[in-house]
Formats: sequence, structure tokens, C-alpha cells
Amino acid sequence: MTIVIPLDPQASLSLALAIIESSSAPVVLLDGSLCVIAASASFCNPF
Repeated sequence: MTIVIPLDPQASLSLALAIIESSSAPVVLLDGSLCVIAASASFCNPF
């Protein structure tokens, strides 16, 4: 059985940003309007 503890929105965003920052894969985080919130360096380098 897996126990899931919901995170508050700020903690969720912090976790997402940490994952993106540490990723070697090209990753982009978009909001509901498809505006860029964050992108990994490997996503930005080709541009």
C-alpha cells in the first residue's frame, strides 16, 4: 500500500523546479495557459 501525502502548492512548485534544475534531459514546465514557468538547461541550450 502506498501512502500519498498531498503537498501544498508552494512545496509542489519547489519540488518541480528542483527536478527540472537537476535534470540532464530537456524538460519544460508550463502553466495552464501554456506559458513557460521553468526549463532545464538542456532544453534551453539549442536555442
